[in-house]
Amino acid sequence: MFEEIFEPIKPSLLKVEEKIKDIFHNPLFPPVPDKFLKGKRLRPALSLFSSFAFKEPKETKINVALACELMHFALLFMTMW
Repeated sequence: MFEEIFEPIKPSLLKVEEKIKDIFHNPLFPPVPDKFLKGKRLRPALSLFSSFAFKEPKETKINVALACELMHFALLFMTMW
């Protein structure tokens, strides 16, 4: 279902996914279970869709979407411990 809806932002969403994996598979971080790194990515998708209203560079839009997902991840992580 989401594949059709996400089609216009698919390349950018894949870039967000790639950046998330790069961040958390970094030796500076303790190992993070993959189950925490998987998700529907609704927050970055909403961010990317709303970015169509602005004429910012694509990389800026991807970084904002990444920040939305990282903030969500941090809040989930904090509430679990």
